[in-house]
Amino acid sequence: MPKPNQSLYLAKDSLDMIWGVDKDTSETVIRGVSEAKLLDFFWEDHPPFWRKVIILTHHHWMKSETFVEFLISIRDLNKLKTERTLRILQEWFTFCPFDFFGNTELKLVTNQLIDGFLHEEFRKLLNQTWLDSVTKYKNLIHTDYSAMHTNTNEEIPEENLPGSAKKRRRNVTSEVFSGLIGIGNNPTPSSGAPTNPALIFLSYDPTDIAQQLTLIDHRLFALIPSLELLRKNFTDPSTCPNLTKMSERFNQVTGWIGTLITGTPVLKMRRKILCHFIAIGVKLLVLRNFAGLMAVFLGLTQGPVSRMTQTWKSIPEEIEGKWQKLESLCSPGRNFKNLRAIHENCSTPSVKAPTLFVKDLTFIEDGNENFITEEIEINSVKKAVKFWNLVKIQQLGRVIESVHSSQITPYNIPCHPALLEYLSNVAYVDRNTLETYSRTNEPPNKDD
Repeated sequence: MPKPNQSLYLAKDSLDMIWGVDKDTSETVIRGVSEAKLLDFFWEDHPPFWRKVIILTHHHWMKSETFVEFLISIRDLNKLKTERTLRILQEWFTFCPFDFFGNTELKLVTNQLIDGFLHEEFRKLLNQTWLDSVTKYKNLIHTDYSAMHTNTNEEIPEENLPGSAKKRRRNVTSEVFSGLIGIGNNPTPSSGAPTNPALIFLSYDPTDIAQQLTLIDHRLFALIPSLELLRKNFTDPSTCPNLTKMSERFNQVTGWIGTLITGTPVLKMRRKILCHFIAIGVKLLVLRNFAGLMAVFLGLTQGPVSRMTQTWKSIPEEIEGKWQKLESLCSPGRNFKNLRAIHENCSTPSVKAPTLFVKDLTFIEDGNENFITEEIEINSVKKAVKFWNLVKIQQLGRVIESVHSSQITPYNIPCHPALLEYLSNVAYVDRNTLETYSRTNEPPNKDD
């Protein structure tokens, strides 16, 4: 658990902090702090990791504008203090760049802070490296951060990203898709390339598909700001638009998987598609794309697909063994215990699974109060004082820091434009149509 440098303080309750005993380690720890002390955490001599946690979670306990006003208040014509203030600002731009996007008030007050460092008296205190940094910060607060965090060797064209326009979300009608997959008449090929969706899908190698899926997933994942992870209403597009886009992409992929498998009338072809998706799941695990892995897992375990027993029984023993391992790993049993064992301690680059980190954040929010009220003796009189729950801030910080570390580490994967375009526009049908396809192409037994 991330924590401040507690040796800086006397382990005694005061108006700034209260102490307690950690039930797991029996260690004396800080339980609650005042808002003033939380602000001091930025300035005092704490480990860099703790400062990162405080910056990433600051939306939980104060407005960003208040943070900047605090930096203005401690600005002083002192070389060490000036450099420390700029270092805090540098860390903030690094950890929370999205804070400035669309926030005019924050831009104005930050501009005021930065302009102060450009005055002649402060220029004399700073070397050229710091002066260049100040100029860079001034430019950064006017940058459109929605265009940042491209994590490939080549820029992914914006038009190729899912969710960038409604026309790219192809939730097609059953009539249209029936014509594509062989339930109706296939369109006449205009070239030598396959037009049947099953053949198009199978023409790509599982490794290539997994890599391009990972580029798409990581791009969406990297655009989720820490602010959205502290807003509780994770499914509300008005407060969590980037989380919503990632959720929409997740549903798109699971729908596509179900549509390809259930909508293919020939058993031999269905078996090939199923084996292909299992191989993709294995590759996604190797790439540490846990969001993509969960999409494949849920796509293959959704009712219309899982009921197709003839298809499942027809897969080779070797592939079945790989599937059983994936199924065991992704099982939701005991709060996804098996998946968490590698998800929470994996190296980067990686794509964390919203299924897990949103669940963790919800548990922390629901299980911990924001404030602790404690009776503190002041001049021989006991008074009820409200403190911020530092344990909750630490728990939130642990999860959000883990997400952030994965977001900022890029994948060294080359972009495959044609495949990326294909995967960004995968077609799918609704759940009722999946059920119809499933029962049409693999009729139920008498026992069903």
